[in-house]
Amino acid sequence: DLACNLTFSNRLCLEIFGLSERDRAGGISVMDYIAPEDRKRAEADIHAVAGGMPGRGQEYLLKRNDGTRFPGLIIGAAVTDPATGQPVGLRGVIVDLTERKREAQKLLESRERLALALSAGESGIWDVDMGTGIIHDIHQWACQTLGYSEGDLSHITTDAAMKMTHPVDLPAIIQAYSRHLEGETPLFSCEFRLAAKDGQWKHVAIRGKIIERDTDNKPLRITGIINTISPKNANPEENTPLRCSPGHRPTAA
Repeated sequence: DLACNLTFSNRLCLEIFGLSERDRAGGISVMDYIAPEDRKRAEADIHAVAGGMPGRGQEYLLKRNDGTRFPGLIIGAAVTDPATGQPVGLRGVIVDLTERKREAQKLLESRERLALALSAGESGIWDVDMGTGIIHDIHQWACQTLGYSEGDLSHITTDAAMKMTHPVDLPAIIQAYSRHLEGETPLFSCEFRLAAKDGQWKHVAIRGKIIERDTDNKPLRITGIINTISPKNANPEENTPLRCSPGHRPTAA
């Protein structure tokens, strides 16, 4: 209800917090299961949703009945009285993010080890924030391989990368990504040409995977590896595109 008293929950919700049906029957205040440092923010979000703001997912630090804490995503919306249109309560879902956070930390550590291993070679790693379009972790590789300076590349976006890509190769890249996005292939793998600072075309291969999606299954992050390869054509200006083939190493068209 609007006083944050729990009036209904399914069995899984109770299990997440280590609660029982008896606990629920005795009365549960939702705020008791939000970590103290996040309660003011949660209260403000609840008042905003009750006041008519569209519900959206928010991450909070939550508490189990035994006192242990875990990260959780709460997605809520107001319940209104059909007769008056006034809010009478809130309903929503809770997602335990513990495993997702653990996997993200493992991925971060793995990427750090990979970056160290690749630092001396002509390979690099990239991580795209699909919300902003910013490509992270690619600067060192771009400077070493494409001849750019740090000043040239304060940050690299997907739009900037597309402008640096040979125009003949773009349609196949987009098609390869679309197939991976739709789940048709486990990996996004492609060969194409990038413009170096001196105007020459560098032949590269990328291999990546969508590693995070939102509640609507839209991609949030895609990460992978990029490395230089031997030119497929004797003439770098030739208009024959390189083949993009998701899921396995491509060959020249």
